[in-house]
Formats: sequence, structure tokens, C-alpha cells
Amino acid sequence: FRDSRGNPCELVIKRLQSVRKTQSGAFLMAIPTNPRLEMDNTTFSTALSLRLGVKPPLFASGNCANCMGRIDDEGLHPHTCRPVATPLYARRHFIIQRAWSTAFAAAKLSCEEEPADLFKDVAGLATTSTTARPAPVHSLRPDHRIGNFARSGQDLLTDVSMVFPHVRGSVEYRERDKQAKYTRDREGNSILPPQFLFVPLVVDIYGAWGDHAIKTMNTLGQRALDARVCSSKPTWTSMQWAYISVSVQRANTTLVRAYLDAINVRSSRPLEDPADLHRTALGQIQVTPLACC
Repeated sequence: FRDSRGNPCELVIKRLQSVRKTQSGAFLMAIPTNPRLEMDNTTFSTALSLRLGVKPPLFASGNCANCMGRIDDEGLHPHTCRPVATPLYARRHFIIQRAWSTAFAAAKLSCEEEPADLFKDVAGLATTSTTARPAPVHSLRPDHRIGNFARSGQDLLTDVSMVFPHVRGSVEYRERDKQAKYTRDREGNSILPPQFLFVPLVVDIYGAWGDHAIKTMNTLGQRALDARVCSSKPTWTSMQWAYISVSVQRANTTLVRAYLDAINVRSSRPLEDPADLHRTALGQIQVTPLACC
């Protein structure tokens, strides 16, 4: 895959590498047997646009009215447009965080979201390979604390994050970064209390999860089987991946919709009816309630 100048097209390569992962396509196999597995037309159209590498509904060519950057042909700009996206990262993050909370609860494990003061007795600055200013260790706040997760009795701490795979690294890069942040200070000393394990749960915008998340889900499936929550580990994990995959697409759509609303406001264009989104993109593709599974 090469662009008009003969250079490798990294955007296309990264997208194809991501969408070939099993978890990234789980939303396509989700049967809408309950509200958690249902997708409205807007969400499905946005998810399908990302997967196919085409511009999402209502996107126009040209420059962004917020940052004046060029709106790419794959419609990926909302994920990197700082004036719009930065305030919305927390909302997108919350949707994915809550999906994992549901998976932990489904395995009959106690789960606390954003526990505080776990590192209060540890001094120093956390290690980070990003350009952001390192946070004091005592202020670290993971996304989940799952009690008695390991066979040894240790609790599990997680940090959920989504990455844009075309900008500085990948899922693997963010996994290493998060692992370092929660386990070592800047001098290389261990900061993770011995009663805890830490696992980074990282996904890219196409829905492909990192190895740590996949291993965690497999462990959850075994715990669910041991607790007699299910009779089949593969069936249980497939259901959880489907729900999490749908949640990832909802999170993406939340950001894209807010971006489009902001563009409309800044450019004084009238807001269009969200119900028309699926009819204004993807050529002749028609989305029906049955196709949204």
C-alpha cells in the first residue's frame, strides 16, 4: 500500500493490522440480545467508516474549523484535534472503563473504580516515557481495583487507555509506558505495593486490544468458569468481548459526534438530524436495526 509519491501508506497498514484482530471485529458478531449489545445507526455507521477507512457521515473535505488542520480522507481527525478532542477524552475513557467494570462484575469479582490513596506511602515521581510532566507517585489512581484476582491473593490494578495508532507508537508502546508508570519511579525503584498486580488495558481506535488485556480476559473467563457463572469459557469470553467492542465503538462515536457539533457551531452551519447520518455516507450501504448487531 503506497501513496501517490510511492511511500508506504502507514495509515492503511496500521488500520488493516488492527481490524484483523479478533477483538476489533467483535462488535460485528454481537447479537443484540440485551441493551448492552445494541448499536444505533449513528454508532454503527461511524464504526463501519473507521473499519473501512472511509470518511464518516457529514465530514467535508478541507481544513478543520477548530485547529485549521486538514481533515483526512479516513475521517480520523476528531481523534487528534486537540481543541475538541482533549476535553472529550475523559468521556470516551469512562465508557470503556465502565465496560471493563461490567466484565469484572460478570466474573463475580469485586471491582472498585478509581481507588484512591493506594500509593500514599510511596514518594518520588512516576516513570513515564511521554513528554507529559511526571506525576507524583502518591497521586497515581488506577481505573480499577479487583479484589483477590491472582491465585496468590493479590489484588489487580488496571489502567484503561485508548491510543491513536498512527501517532507515536502503538498499543504495545502505551502498554510499556503504563507498566513503567505504575511500577517504577524515575530512579528505577519499585513503587508497586506487594499486595497488588498491575495490568494496562490498552486499545486502539479500531478496537484492537493489547496482549495484557487479552490475557486478563482469558483469566476472567477461567474465574467465571470456576465460579460456575458459565458452562463454557469461550462462550463467556466471546460475550464479554462483544460488549466491550460495542462500548469502544460507542466511545468513538461520542467523540466524533461532539466534534461534528463543534464544527457546525464554529462554522455556523445548521446541525443536521443525527437520524440521517446513516443515509448520508458509505455510498449505498443501508443500515437497518437488524444490521446493527
